[in-house]
Amino acid sequence: MHSASQINVVPRSSPFVSQVDEHQGQRPAKAVRVARPSLRHLLHEETELCSHFFKVVIPLFCVWDNVINPMRTMIDYLWQHSAPLQHVIQSMSAACLSKSLPRMKTIASLEHKKAWACLQDCSNQSLAQDDRLISAWLIAHTYSWLHPQNLGLDIFDRIKSIVFNTDLRERNFQTSFGFFQNAMIYSDMLLAFMRGRPVTPAPQVGFDSSNPDTTEPSHPWLGISSETAQLVTEVGYLIYEQWRRQYLIDGFLGDAEMEGFRVCLKQARCIERQLLNYTPGQAIVSVTSESNTNPMDLQKTDEAYRYTGLLQLYRVFPDLLLERYTPWDKANFLSVGPPTSRPTRQEQNEWLASLALYILEIISTIPVESGTRCLHPFVFVAVSGELRFDSSSIAEETYMDTNQYKAFSTSGTKSAIDIAQARQFIRAKMSLYSEILPVPKIGHIFQLILKIWSAMDEKPGFVFWLDVVHRENLHTLLG
Repeated sequence: MHSASQINVVPRSSPFVSQVDEHQGQRPAKAVRVARPSLRHLLHEETELCSHFFKVVIPLFCVWDNVINPMRTMIDYLWQHSAPLQHVIQSMSAACLSKSLPRMKTIASLEHKKAWACLQDCSNQSLAQDDRLISAWLIAHTYSWLHPQNLGLDIFDRIKSIVFNTDLRERNFQTSFGFFQNAMIYSDMLLAFMRGRPVTPAPQVGFDSSNPDTTEPSHPWLGISSETAQLVTEVGYLIYEQWRRQYLIDGFLGDAEMEGFRVCLKQARCIERQLLNYTPGQAIVSVTSESNTNPMDLQKTDEAYRYTGLLQLYRVFPDLLLERYTPWDKANFLSVGPPTSRPTRQEQNEWLASLALYILEIISTIPVESGTRCLHPFVFVAVSGELRFDSSSIAEETYMDTNQYKAFSTSGTKSAIDIAQARQFIRAKMSLYSEILPVPKIGHIFQLILKIWSAMDEKPGFVFWLDVVHRENLHTLLG
């Protein structure tokens, strides 16, 4: 097996770099006739796109990358003998180049369609092979690169039904099912807040507590621990279920709705306890040397996701915060005891805003060069709904009878400055990410964040970010 860095697929000349040596001293022509590309040129372009994938796209796509990155080693070994894999990596490269080279957008879409055409008639048994599974997963994930609102649900669901199928695992013992199971944990987490719990979910991977000190590196797509990811996924399912229940109700809650809320609240309480008590194992920090990501970056991102899960639970299920409320204390907020007082709505909102600011403080300590940046947009969306300016002159009930939140009023100039600085931090990060991660989806996520703030500023009552997602039709994979 050769590492990606050893593959000799790059000709000396490149269509993406100006060639000036041959024409030094010559005046450029006023007009250039564009000829139909020759077969040689097309083959050259395909080679360049494949090379660009290994050199540029993989480091952008993965939370960490080096020579033992399993995505890199798997694709390196398989791509030259797999038509769907060749097409999808060309599609991903072209998509990343389309901002600088607009014609690449058409190539990205065409290669994406070719990749799926190679797989769509495969049986599950046939699809349960490494080259086809990784091709299918990349096809599903990169639908949103080309069309941000396309979540690739049908393909993701089919992959999940395969990788958790015991019979297929026994018949295809050479397939890297563990790699793809962790990939689906990542996909499920991203999809949970956009569609809720699947109608017929496949079994999840259980938390392996038998070997908490494993030194196997974190999954290059997931980055955070699988337990944190699955807990955040469960938060997403509950948040979406409760949001949809209230969204569809016109008037008062009936008995069925109240019972549904009680069930969700009980589940939320259980997840809250797990998030509060969870300590990441050694795997979260066991990235080897020469990676583009420091192990502490992974640990901080894992921590930010954990706190973001708590933030969402406390926002949608305020009873959980009431049961443990003490004034905000960054050093001790994970320690839960009896409440010291019954907070006002403003105090509850200020507590949540403080947690949101703390999450951003954690993210701010991670260098922009870190590969974990591809995990941060989800956090930015989730916390953006807590960055409200002063609205003390207006009091509005929310759509949730069980929530009954009124408008959030920041207390004094310092709070307003903190909120303004937090918003500016997110703006700066997302602007930078849109250049570093050059696919339209990043701009789509940035637009969602700005729409959330605009909705809160124009109507200072309670605004939940999922309301904005659905009202503005800004669904996408937030990662």
